Amino acid sequence: MKKLIIFWVVAIIAIAGIGCGKKTKVEEKNQAANSGSAAFSATPKISDIFAKPENYLNKEVTVTGQFMGWKGAAGGPPVTRSDWVLKDETGAIYVVGPYPPGCIPPDTGIGTRIKVKGVVKINDVKQAYIQSKLSEKE
Repeated sequence: MKKLIIFWVVAIIAIAGIGCGKKTKVEEKNQAANSGSAAFSATPKISDIFAKPENYLNKEVTVTGQFMGWKGAAGGPPVTRSDWVLKDETGAIYVVGPYPPGCIPPDTGIGTRIKVKGVVKINDVKQAYIQSKLSEKE
């Protein structure tokens, strides 16, 4: 009888252990969804956003650089003609939202150091930009 109990305990442990190494479909789906997150930085350089825009899409970022008014970014403004440009040492990106304090295109405040907090978006022509929540002088 004791041998039979030991047999069943070992059998149950062995059967339970077989499934332990396998991932469920939900675990695999979650891992795939989060695989791009490893490269995400909440304080990226502009070149990081352009290199892998899908890693930043709909995520909040804080980027510092210089206010450039309406000049300095590739392509046209992504949403409206009032979109403005933020430039750091790696590139320039359009920002959609209110101008930083004391910065008014076309030339007031050009070169002012600012910090922009916002959400990365991609328009219908695959152009990444920042939807500003807050822009302030640094």
